[in-house]
Amino acid sequence: SSGINAEYGCAIGAVFNVHGSIAEVILGVPPIQTSNRIITTKNYLKTLRSSSLDIHRDFILSELEAGNTTVTYQLRDVMEFLQFKCKHYPITVSSEDHAIIDQGDPQILCLMTRKAFVYTRGMM
Repeated sequence: SSGINAEYGCAIGAVFNVHGSIAEVILGVPPIQTSNRIITTKNYLKTLRSSSLDIHRDFILSELEAGNTTVTYQLRDVMEFLQFKCKHYPITVSSEDHAIIDQGDPQILCLMTRKAFVYTRGMM
């Protein structure tokens, strides 16, 4: 049987294909690109918050120094979040970290204290 109802000449069952962005609105979830940027930013924040002996943190900083454009691009999202955090949650950032964040340069993230990378679910 080919899935065609011979009596009525039509397919059995219906297929409802919707565009991805419409499905996201219907389901109430953010677009996949937005979700990916949020998850990436959270992972960078967690890694940068880790101890200075963390190999992942060292890798990010070495790639940043080497001029890896992907890392630099993704760290711009981190800087954007930190600027948002300074504006809306100023008591969570020291004045020294605030000055570094105001410069907006991902290259100097390593100069910030670990506390600057702390976030809550509400901040995201």
